[in-house]
Amino acid sequence: QGAIHIAYVDYSTDPADHSDDVLRYATNASGTWAFTTLGYSGSDGQGGRGTAIVIHPITDAVHIVTTMYENSSRYLQNHTNEGGSWVNETITDTTKDEGHDPAMAMDGNGNLHVAYYCKSGCNDLRLSSRMNGVWQNETVSSTNDIGQDPDIAIDSQGTIHIVSRYASLSSGRIYLHSGTPGSWTVNTGLGGGNAYWPVVGVDSN
Repeated sequence: QGAIHIAYVDYSTDPADHSDDVLRYATNASGTWAFTTLGYSGSDGQGGRGTAIVIHPITDAVHIVTTMYENSSRYLQNHTNEGGSWVNETITDTTKDEGHDPAMAMDGNGNLHVAYYCKSGCNDLRLSSRMNGVWQNETVSSTNDIGQDPDIAIDSQGTIHIVSRYASLSSGRIYLHSGTPGSWTVNTGLGGGNAYWPVVGVDSN
């Protein structure tokens, strides 16, 4: 309908205390801007390491993924109003530091796919997919510390494309993983060295 939907983390004013950091949602769907607090963001004073949002093209249901931070680990939660009221669900392992830099896309069947980076103790590119309403997680790449700053797009055939960065500060090469959950090919010849913050899109062809 052309309405705008925005998600963001609202920080505490006390830089030493982030117990009241919250995830906020803003929309002008009613004609005027309305703001909703969706819950604790679990941030750590460093941006919470990301939010992502997609809107269902038919039902207008909103899906928001945000980083949580507790016990020195980051994990991801999905918030949605598809059932008429807001609910949230943890979609990654709360004991692993894998909730960095989420990027989200929806395929033609309404399934959600979230790419993100697992940092401390893992250094992997990860993907969480909600297939027919059930979340499943996988490691897309565990080689050479690939996965920083991921972005995701899905083409008309349902192929998922994820770009991310090899994390070496002296390299910064861009990798493209393409495929479907459980089956991936990789293109390592993109971006050369010193490439950062990749994004990806798919055209009409």
